[in-house]
Amino acid sequence: MSENLKGIHKDQIQSYVLYLLANSCMPTLLHLKPSSVVSVNKKFFSDRAKFFTGLVNEINYFDCNYSVLYEDEKVLFLMVYHSQFLYQVLMQDQNRPFLNDNGYCFYNYIVENSIKRLQIRYIEFMEDHKEFPHELGILLGYPIEDVEGYIKNNGQNYLFSGFWKVYHDIERAEKVFESFRMVREAAMEIIYSGRELRQLENSFALLNAFTRMN
Repeated sequence: MSENLKGIHKDQIQSYVLYLLANSCMPTLLHLKPSSVVSVNKKFFSDRAKFFTGLVNEINYFDCNYSVLYEDEKVLFLMVYHSQFLYQVLMQDQNRPFLNDNGYCFYNYIVENSIKRLQIRYIEFMEDHKEFPHELGILLGYPIEDVEGYIKNNGQNYLFSGFWKVYHDIERAEKVFESFRMVREAAMEIIYSGRELRQLENSFALLNAFTRMN
């Protein structure tokens, strides 16, 4: 990983921030996906405040926020999300029964409270070895049919695999996966050429073939 960071930015911490976002979060930053989860290795930054300042400066430009789902001494799991898009996904009729069954409520501060509920469930999974919070897939924008198919098949017998395991509508999933790959490749090219991620937004009109996940 340290080799991958060379040539991105003169500051190593900012290089790591840019690498994480370009490699794992661009579909969310460009509002093609409601959220992304990224694993952050703490050995790549010594100044926590500087890391989060750099992160916020980048994602705020794209009207996105972040939340820490889980943290230990070596790693932290971040969710980067677009609040309005995530709200739309949470409120979809096909998603709400599954979320309700897992303790999610839809009264006030729906996005904030849903993320808090996910944090609790994720910590219980990591520390108490409880069931994995499969509803994470819904918050990431996966179709409910694929989330339920994954659970029913214990992650096996999928029809297609890419950014997630597909159990329904392969054709649409292939188009979405291709759009995500194109965005990631474009973002990586931008940061390694010394340009800013926000320049990719200026090319958004050229990405009109992408399928938004809603």
